[in-house]
Amino acid sequence: MNTGQQEPTNSLRLLSDRRNRSLLMSLNAAFWYGAWAFYANHAHGWKQATQASLTQAAVSLTVTFLVTMIIELVSQRFQNATVAILLSAGSAIAFVAAYSVTFHLLMRTPEVLTTIAPVLALGSIYCISYAIGLRMLKQRDLAAKSS
Repeated sequence: MNTGQQEPTNSLRLLSDRRNRSLLMSLNAAFWYGAWAFYANHAHGWKQATQASLTQAAVSLTVTFLVTMIIELVSQRFQNATVAILLSAGSAIAFVAAYSVTFHLLMRTPEVLTTIAPVLALGSIYCISYAIGLRMLKQRDLAAKSS
């Protein structure tokens, strides 16, 4: 029976699971931020640039996966959209900052601030955008259920 709604494609079904969304975003972040870290540290030689790149790729992979899950889980706990967005994105941004700085200091990355600046700037935008988008999906799902 056709209800006027299209059946979701396989890719949309794949993205309907929060773990799949987290993994996809994490792999993307690992690649791009790892490349940036290599560039940011290339003046210190191949070995240090490679170590910084691999460190940043590992940080980006794990932190993106974890912050996406944090946003998903924290956002569920609040009915008020503004509170859900602020608390889920804010807690995720704080985690990104602490995790990134700590990991790079432990790995003795030469240019810590230069390496993590784009992670913090773009990561903050990602956290806020993801929290807003997640809320929009929730509102759409609620509207679809009520109609």
